[in-house]
Amino acid sequence: MNLIQSTILNSLPANKKKTPSGWISFNAPCCIHNGESADKRKRGGVMTSADGTISYHCFNCGWKSSFAPGRKLSANLRRLLGFLGVSDTEIKKLSI
Repeated sequence: MNLIQSTILNSLPANKKKTPSGWISFNAPCCIHNGESADKRKRGGVMTSADGTISYHCFNCGWKSSFAPGRKLSANLRRLLGFLGVSDTEIKKLSI
């Protein structure tokens, strides 16, 4: 597990659940930022891989983001970290 995966997984809400297909689902934090009502049905999902890849998908508003080792942090991934409550200082450190 890399630093970005561990930061995201540690920032997820306490009421998350793991599905049989491997998704970790929780109330999606992106919906209210994308003009939708707040999610209350755990439609946000994170999937991790052993190679360090992490993917986020909102099954409500359709917003998605991902990261793969060796790539820069995308703007959407930085937004996701902010939605999850990660401080701007920590996001800047992860971007380096």
